[in-house]
Amino acid sequence: MSFETRVLVDGAWVTRTVDLQTVLDLDREASPRTRPKLPLPNGDPPNMGILTKTLVRSPVVLWIIPARIRHEDKNDVLFIGEKFVQIRELHFDGHLRDIAIKTDFGSSIRHAQVFGTPRKPATRGLDAIIKKENSVPHLGNINGSQPWIRDQQGKAGFEPCTVPPQILVLTLESANIVFLFAYHTIGPNSRVEFFTCQRSLPEGRSFLEKLGHIIAIDPKSRALAIAACENTFTLYSLQPMAEIRSGIERDGAFDARGFNPIREERHFLVDGIILKMEFLYPTPGDEQHVILLLVISRDQRTRLLVYEWDASHPLHTAKCHGNHGLRLSDRDRMPLLLIPLTISSAFLLVSERTIAVYKLEDVLEGESKPRFRGEFPKDPKDPVTGRLPTAWARPVRTEKYASKHDDIFISREDGLVLFAEINSDDPFHLHASMCAGPLGCNIDTAFASLDLGMNRDDLLIAGGDMSVGGLYLVRPRQDPEFVESVANWTPIADFVAADVRTGNSKREITHKSTSRRDRIFACTGRGAHGCVTELQFGMEARIGTYSEYLPGINQIWSFSDLAGSGTYFLFSFPLRSSLLHMSADWSDIQEVDEDTSGMQLECRTLAAGAFGDYIVQITERSVFVYQQQCSIASATALCLTRHVGSLEEKVVGAAFEEATHSVITAVERDGEYQLHTARIIVVGGNTTLERIGEGIILPSVPSCLTISNIRGTLCVFVGARERRSSLQVFRLDLNLGLKHILDQDFSALPITANSILADEFPICHSVAVVEDINHQPVPQASGLVLLCGLRGGLLVIFDITLDHFVRDLYSDVSIKPRGEIRIGETSVTVVSDIAKPSSAFIICGPDLCRLEFNESKSTPISISNVWFTDRNEPCYKQSPITAITRMHQQPHIDDAGHDRSVVCVSGNKLIISKLDETLGTITRHISVGDTPRRLLYSKFLNLLVVAVSETKSRPTAKGNSYRPEGSHEIMSSLKFIHPDSGQILLHKPLQNTVSEGGERGSSGRIFGIMDWEVIHQDKTYHYILVNTGTLTTQTSSRESGNISLLTVKHKNGELEYRQRHVINRDKPVFSVAAYGSCSLVYGSGTKVCYQKLLVEEKRFGPPVEHNLRSSVVHISVKEPFIYASTASDSLSILSWDGTNLVPQFSDEVARSGLHHLTLPTENVTLATDKEGTVTGIWQPPSRRHEAAAVSIFEAEMPGSIIRLKLASVRPPWWPRVEYPAIYTTAGESGRKMDIIGTTIDGSLIHFTLLHSAAWRLLRFIQNLCMRNTNICPFDNDGVRSHIEPQQHKRFMHVDGDVLTRLFEAGREELDRMLMTEPETNLDGVNFTDFDSAAARFDRFRELVAMVLSGFERDPVGGAMECLKDFLQPIL
Repeated sequence: MSFETRVLVDGAWVTRTVDLQTVLDLDREASPRTRPKLPLPNGDPPNMGILTKTLVRSPVVLWIIPARIRHEDKNDVLFIGEKFVQIRELHFDGHLRDIAIKTDFGSSIRHAQVFGTPRKPATRGLDAIIKKENSVPHLGNINGSQPWIRDQQGKAGFEPCTVPPQILVLTLESANIVFLFAYHTIGPNSRVEFFTCQRSLPEGRSFLEKLGHIIAIDPKSRALAIAACENTFTLYSLQPMAEIRSGIERDGAFDARGFNPIREERHFLVDGIILKMEFLYPTPGDEQHVILLLVISRDQRTRLLVYEWDASHPLHTAKCHGNHGLRLSDRDRMPLLLIPLTISSAFLLVSERTIAVYKLEDVLEGESKPRFRGEFPKDPKDPVTGRLPTAWARPVRTEKYASKHDDIFISREDGLVLFAEINSDDPFHLHASMCAGPLGCNIDTAFASLDLGMNRDDLLIAGGDMSVGGLYLVRPRQDPEFVESVANWTPIADFVAADVRTGNSKREITHKSTSRRDRIFACTGRGAHGCVTELQFGMEARIGTYSEYLPGINQIWSFSDLAGSGTYFLFSFPLRSSLLHMSADWSDIQEVDEDTSGMQLECRTLAAGAFGDYIVQITERSVFVYQQQCSIASATALCLTRHVGSLEEKVVGAAFEEATHSVITAVERDGEYQLHTARIIVVGGNTTLERIGEGIILPSVPSCLTISNIRGTLCVFVGARERRSSLQVFRLDLNLGLKHILDQDFSALPITANSILADEFPICHSVAVVEDINHQPVPQASGLVLLCGLRGGLLVIFDITLDHFVRDLYSDVSIKPRGEIRIGETSVTVVSDIAKPSSAFIICGPDLCRLEFNESKSTPISISNVWFTDRNEPCYKQSPITAITRMHQQPHIDDAGHDRSVVCVSGNKLIISKLDETLGTITRHISVGDTPRRLLYSKFLNLLVVAVSETKSRPTAKGNSYRPEGSHEIMSSLKFIHPDSGQILLHKPLQNTVSEGGERGSSGRIFGIMDWEVIHQDKTYHYILVNTGTLTTQTSSRESGNISLLTVKHKNGELEYRQRHVINRDKPVFSVAAYGSCSLVYGSGTKVCYQKLLVEEKRFGPPVEHNLRSSVVHISVKEPFIYASTASDSLSILSWDGTNLVPQFSDEVARSGLHHLTLPTENVTLATDKEGTVTGIWQPPSRRHEAAAVSIFEAEMPGSIIRLKLASVRPPWWPRVEYPAIYTTAGESGRKMDIIGTTIDGSLIHFTLLHSAAWRLLRFIQNLCMRNTNICPFDNDGVRSHIEPQQHKRFMHVDGDVLTRLFEAGREELDRMLMTEPETNLDGVNFTDFDSAAARFDRFRELVAMVLSGFERDPVGGAMECLKDFLQPIL
């Protein structure tokens, strides 16, 4: 046997033919013991690791299951994806609220079902729950401690925890079956916990015989069946729910040792592919009968297998009727859905175009003819046939109705929903089969019917397949009504991190803001559902209604209408005020004039408030008190101006404290400013304003004025406008008046240089007092913090302490600076959140944020963006918020959730929305109408350029429905979109290419778009490059590609589009990059080509080519090197020597290359492949004898990374922590960047490069976590290797998701892992752990010292700080 190979001869690589024996002899001569190691004159590769963390998980939902796995009173909806189980709760208004999510399964979920007590209709629509009067959720924990609850009167009480009525069962790719339910814990750290148990499934001989492909549950939850793809399934006998509860519930807590729902199991073999499997309902009166139906395929024939047994007997009595099964007709050869019927032992087989009803008795007797067969109803609005049914759902009905009727919804892949009804009069015939209407999304298996309560419309939910899903109300003879969207931004074909300009001035274009962030846009969806989606992270505020109003509102207050007819809103403008009234159902908003209301609307309102049935308004001249008899309109105004004095006086600042009715005003008189206090007294219907004490002279006009109740002490906070860095604090005695306590100088605070700029005036712009629910319980701690928003974009946090606390006496307070947070670069407005005392809203420039003090010790403070969404306008882009407040609770609609309603002013809009306090990914969709393929943000145009494709079918011969692949044309085009408005400014189809035979064909597929700036003789030319290609099909073997140079520019308010040059190639051009000032490098087929633009001659020069062994799929340039990812040979590195393309290095392993990212500051390239690996490839500074580049780390990802980008997306309040152990990456503009990658299923991954010390510490902690069942309950691979990290490229990967779970668990979990004594074998030797806990802790201390200093006495605390900094969110 001989073959050709390349060998090094006299410093040159030549091709030689050698035989196998020669190679073996040479290998023996140069054995590892004697083979000399080649020197590395250019240095050794860096010892570098990589940390990965999921920023945004995939939104793909495989199944949606309504289930009560927390409590019988909780109307939960389970969203189950490949890697997660999410609990969401359905509320009375048809909206879903996020509850909890579990993501630590360690492998993919193959199937899911629910067993237990069947769902019953809700008796009330209120909160959409099966609700008993005065009932409360049962609570528990798994630590054995007594759970506690509060009753309706707020009194603490105890109640034993109970297992919910339903349990979720999952099958995992790791060959495990998991049983799962959830429960609440209430106390200092209230949260939702998951209670699980797992059991191994029998091993299959092959992947197709691996159990877990299908799960079926008996209607009465007596049995469970789990099938493989072919040849085998397993039956499990389940314990009754009463026995499951008795096994788990022990002394008011949960005992995991008693959680075992399985009573018995039995394995079965079948001959064929298992297509479907379901349990059938027994006939009435035969309740012990258990029937399992399998639909199998064997020898290209579809057959039915029936297994029956008595539920009171063991599983070995289960018998199969017929060894070969009942053969079905060809019309049911490929059933898509198997639906058991409830009112009889029958089932539906749904095929592509027909629905057949089969009776079990006929099947057992060998009758293959169905009792009924009907055509699938057609949508009159869409006559296209051939759309496949994908899922079915059974709505909840009353027990009386369900005993005689069986209602079923069947969904089609294009969103059309069929409603089918079967009744007991003729249980084997479809009595109603009609089109319920099209849903506005594609539908796969994620489809369900939710329960809104009795006498309510049916509510359908679809997860969306390559489109956004939604919730829809279904009414008879009406189109479904859209209620709410279900987020889905898959598949992602491309994404960009765009530094979008907000203006056109040169100053705005070139300004380098420290708080500026890139925005992430992605190509998502397919066909008519294609979108450009902007991914945002934070809290979602769903807009309920909004009204156009006058701009310029500075402040807003809301008051309840005591007549029960809505809410009043009082607005303050720079020169006047206004009053609006909104109805209780938000449907009507009317302006109330001054004559009708009696309020002083011609003056600017400085402060307002309410107590009892009184409303207080403070203007620049007076204080007004209104008493509501029924509403403001019928109130009587009482003007009180005694404390103001002459007309020369003017109120420049005011505050009102509702509990004590205290009024604070800052009055200007003859250029002097005084602080006055007064109190509103109401006696016998008479209202007076009593002045308290003497006025206090202020040094300047106040920049802010606030009064707060600090644990019984009234404190007034006054910010100075002219005295730089000043905040004055006064104590208010209701008898003696004001007393000065302290004067805080902001310039004297130990603030870092990055916090306050040299030319910045740290003037206090706003003040708010909030609760710190995680404060240390020391005697002087008040549990309150002072938030000061400065005009330079800084938020300063002070701890408020009580200096002299004496019972029943006033005490002085002091403030101690805790820290400062950069919010932005403009004035920071802080507004207390009346719905949650531990939080506040923050407005700074374009950002609206929510700050909250948490119970978690690991993250005591959280700041999140608030993003407004409009269900009627998916591309809604919010403008800067100028004022915000909470809507006051309406007593007569206490269950409507209006306490979560947020009222804000944005531009000329008054927006009323409901705030979802759960953090998540909020999407903004810009519809493009076609399938988006590639995306570019053009800095020159300040526009998004998206390449879309539309597939059109060529006509076929009459009567021929088969369309081969080549009978379709791909028509590609470019769309230019404004990133804020979402408006498509220009749609330009690409010109059709002409084949060699002269036949005009499709325009091909666009594989890339690029901005190109050509500089020639001090002139700059802006181009947009578009590289395309046509691929081989079944009917055509011709391939081609080209590069088009386009000029697009703004002209007279429109876009001027011209095609300047075209480079034609005989192979598809998958990627192109700029080289130098006027040259291009691109990949065409297997060739890397260099071509220069001859500007003066207006043409391209001849190409210089270099052939590689496989197709070039991605190319980039870091001069003088050219990097090419190839389809089969990973990464190749070339250089341009002025004449030729010279090979320099290549990856040492042949991989199926997909994408790569060359880091600007390191000789390291991140390369991705189709197997899901991210490899760090180190390039030596210069070429050496070994041409192979060195792989320094490999990270195995859950999915293939299709794109890698450098982006600056960190919010300013989570700045990058500068660690010597972290490699920092800077972009072209000098901004520090993060590495972000995306998978096609919508996940966003953050990559961080680590020095050796950081990698070793983090990997050490990860190895501890991998053997901890609290952190990794389903993945125990960590016990196979030693805790001490191994220096190998496959172990240089640190999983940030595992470390995040540890960080959320707290330092106590890390302490426990470090101090637990290791287990040893019979010989007293441990090969995977240290000899003792002390030795393990000493090694841990050494690793912490390598990364941090100052934590010698508390290495655990240092490690937690390290985790906090490494894992901090960047979105």
